[in-house]
Amino acid sequence: EPLYTFKVSEEGDLATLVFFLLMASITANLAFRMRDAMTKREVVATRMVALQAMTQRVAGAATRDQILQILVDQLSDNFSCAVVAIAAEDSTGTGAKHFTSGRPAKPLPDWNEMLQSSTRLSGWTVLPISIKPGRIGSVAINRTIVTRDERDYADALANQAAVALERTMLVGDLEEARLVSQREQLRVALLSSVSHDLRTPLSSVIGAASSLL
Repeated sequence: EPLYTFKVSEEGDLATLVFFLLMASITANLAFRMRDAMTKREVVATRMVALQAMTQRVAGAATRDQILQILVDQLSDNFSCAVVAIAAEDSTGTGAKHFTSGRPAKPLPDWNEMLQSSTRLSGWTVLPISIKPGRIGSVAINRTIVTRDERDYADALANQAAVALERTMLVGDLEEARLVSQREQLRVALLSSVSHDLRTPLSSVIGAASSLL
């Protein structure tokens, strides 16, 4: 006695009850914090694996189109929503291109606003793709990103794509410089060959003309 009641008749039992409630509260708080920390670590580990996979995939990409398609596919897989991207016109004169992945979403964001905005566009979160010369494109996620961790993760993927795009641009510049150098060498060799081939008959013509004079 007493059974099945919250009434406490002994003062010692009351102190014991308070003690057990306090310990239960502390234990529950510690367990919740531990579970929250483990969940965050699992999320961080998953994102690190995704970032590593992204790095490996873009490292094997050779063109701008391949890199941007990899980016939208990766973001679509991680955020489970539609993702669209646009690349500005490049130095070779190739016009702006659009890239999509995930579930179809309508209405799509305005492409011009995507290239100029770095905020939200009617339910889309816009991330800039920028390198040292400036902004070369944008990617939009069809959801509102509210947490700082998710935003940092999406920015990290966009930055990886930007680095890979800068690498492809540098490779293109090096290839163009190599072609210019080869053309210059060919021009010099051609002029040298032509001048050598013309030197002998011109010497004979000059000699004969001098004799006639």
